[in-house]
Amino acid sequence: MSSKLRPEAKAWGSMNDIRWMPNEVLAVVFSFCDARTLLMVVPAVSKRWLGACQHLMRHAIDLDWATRVNRSITDTGLAGVVLRFPSVAAISLKGCGRVTDGGLEAVAAGCPNLQHLNLA
Repeated sequence: MSSKLRPEAKAWGSMNDIRWMPNEVLAVVFSFCDARTLLMVVPAVSKRWLGACQHLMRHAIDLDWATRVNRSITDTGLAGVVLRFPSVAAISLKGCGRVTDGGLEAVAAGCPNLQHLNLA
């Protein structure tokens, strides 16, 4: 018996590859992720996944998760977020006491669509 797949089986198998999933479906799947995963983990997988996350995060980014897991966002971390998500309209830095004027300058320079910044 031959170990080769039939042509129709090859074609069927290729359609199950995640690369064929529409970006809209990826965005729905990623919408179930927590903010930390969306900001740090998913974008590191590929440019396409970064693009899907950018689509989700274009409205608001809440960095409050960092204080809940006993991690503090620094100016460097904030600058990394700004580089990945420059089209964000709102950022919450609630509880991010390690962000200084330098981090806020990075936000101002890197987020031209920013309309709301929560520093509470």
